[in-house]
Amino acid sequence: MTSRFTRAFLGLSVIGLIAATAAISSPVQAAKCTTTNKVALAAQSAAVGSLATNIAIAEDIDAKYCLDLSIVEVASGSAILASLVAGTSQVAYGAIDNWMGWHSAKPMTVFREIMTVPFLDMVVRKDFYEEKLKGKSFAETMAVLSTAKLGLTSRSGASEATWTQLLDGAGQKMAGTFVTGALSAATIAASFTAKTMDATLTWEPNTTLLLEGVTEGAAPLGVMPFKLKEPTKDMPAVTNNPGLTLGATSEWFAANRDVASRFDAMIDESIAYAKNPKNFAKVVALLVEKSKISNPAAISLAKRFLNYFNVSGAVNRKAWDALGPWFYNNLPAVVKAKSYTSNDFVYDLSLRQIKALKIGRSYNSAFLAKSLNLAVRPGSTITVTTTTSKECQATKTGITAKRVGSCDLTVTVTDKKAVGQQSATRFARTFLDIKK
Repeated sequence: MTSRFTRAFLGLSVIGLIAATAAISSPVQAAKCTTTNKVALAAQSAAVGSLATNIAIAEDIDAKYCLDLSIVEVASGSAILASLVAGTSQVAYGAIDNWMGWHSAKPMTVFREIMTVPFLDMVVRKDFYEEKLKGKSFAETMAVLSTAKLGLTSRSGASEATWTQLLDGAGQKMAGTFVTGALSAATIAASFTAKTMDATLTWEPNTTLLLEGVTEGAAPLGVMPFKLKEPTKDMPAVTNNPGLTLGATSEWFAANRDVASRFDAMIDESIAYAKNPKNFAKVVALLVEKSKISNPAAISLAKRFLNYFNVSGAVNRKAWDALGPWFYNNLPAVVKAKSYTSNDFVYDLSLRQIKALKIGRSYNSAFLAKSLNLAVRPGSTITVTTTTSKECQATKTGITAKRVGSCDLTVTVTDKKAVGQQSATRFARTFLDIKK
């Protein structure tokens, strides 16, 4: 099996991957701070996926990287998008499914992977499972659920996309009812008890609370018929994608590359802290405090969930590239009928980057294409475009630096059209530092 580290370098047509002649940037190191950058993260601090940032705040790791981190509590993907657009948060956690829809509303850049497995879990109401699903295969389960009442956090978000992917993978179409508002274990439990919801997609610690009892001594309310984090061969491959990634609006990222790099380095140290056995008791205590679960549940959850964090932050582009066409074919309204690839979103801070350009100097289009590993064949044309015309000027021959800042540029290579064939196009996006 190919490792994620290997895949990051096998996927060579990527943003930020440079030729051997370009300089390599070193990882951000904790250092004495001359200024502190306030950064608000849109997330749910109670969600186990927020463990790394909760640790960063509790252990003052953010301060080591000249950051003052705060959490903007959000309940759904739509609330995260609203926070990013309004500027009440600067960075956010989101699933790939979230970023696909958000990018259609406002250009987004994802710069780190937090979790290597799907974020959501499926939980089915216990009596519904016992009566209709027990012993059934994945395909049989989805056939039954296609006519059921399925829980969502909100419409057109990651949970609806995942339900649609699961149904589609089993050859089913949704004929039941989507029930919104599945935001916490308590609200899901109330819906299960009232039988207004048959199954839901949710996240930890909601999953554990529903499976083991929402309160101390309470009876379990749900059953997990299969595990999205441990998919079987009969489950659709498109659902097996990284469940939590870190990003921001492209506008903010372009203006705050150094801050984003520091945030990424902070997450590296926080995850290393969480995985260090000597810190296990503190991690469990933090889960109990933030997620409001019992100590035994927190121990069980930590032992399992710590394995899912990405220690390097390298982005699994293969998953992004598989999901874009799926959205285009199945949920075109969410992505406004566009088929996205990782090149539209991802600027992987774990990869090497093109050397900064001085004001008044230029990089020609051939050098940029080579640096971004875009193959240029005989007769190919290279086009360079930018969304930051104040910082850099795109010309027919390349890019010229105009003022200090960050140049957001896209390089497109179009092959000469052969007789009877369509012309092939490849592109990659990068952020180029402009210095004096």
